[in-house]
Amino acid sequence: ADKKLAAMEIKRRREEKKALKEQHMDYKKILQFEVQKIARLIDFKCLCLARNIVPRQAHGGHLFSRGSSTNISFNLHNIFLQSASSNHFQSDDLLMRDGVIRVFGIDYLDFITSLKSTPTIKYTNEEYKEFLQKARKVSKQLSEWNNQLEQARSATSRIQMRNWANIQLGIYPTDFLTF
Repeated sequence: ADKKLAAMEIKRRREEKKALKEQHMDYKKILQFEVQKIARLIDFKCLCLARNIVPRQAHGGHLFSRGSSTNISFNLHNIFLQSASSNHFQSDDLLMRDGVIRVFGIDYLDFITSLKSTPTIKYTNEEYKEFLQKARKVSKQLSEWNNQLEQARSATSRIQMRNWANIQLGIYPTDFLTF
C-alpha cells in the first residue's frame, strides 16, 4: 500500500509541475515558429524569395516585419521561404518585395500590402495554444504531401496552399485569409 501511495504522490507532483510549466509557456511565440515552418513546407524545394538562391539554411521570412505589422505576423501570405543569411538583414526586405513580384506578380504584392489593414485581434495564451494545435496538424499534412513532391510547387499552387492553411488556422477574419 505504501508503494502505491508513493507512486500516486509522484504522479500528482509530476502533473502539478506540468500544469505550472504550461501556465508559463508562451504559445504565441511557439505558434510563430510553427507558422513559419508551414511557410517553409509550402515553399519546399523553392529558392529564397529575396535572393533567388538555394538556401543553405531555410527561414520563414516576413515580407512585412513582425515588428511593424504584428497584426499579420501569422498570415501565411506574409511569410515565405528565405535564406537565413538574407533574413538576418532587414535590408533584404525590398528584395523580398521584388521576389513576390518576380514569382507571383504585382497583384499578389498589392493583396499582401492590403493585409496591413487587418484588424489587430488580441488572443489569450489558451487561444494561441488552440491555434498551435491546428498549426501542427497543418504542418503534419504538408510534410506528408512533401514526401511525394518531386519538384517545387508552382506559384499558383503556393498561393492556394497558403489560402488553405490560413483557413485551417482560422486566426484572421475571412476577408484576410485568401487571395
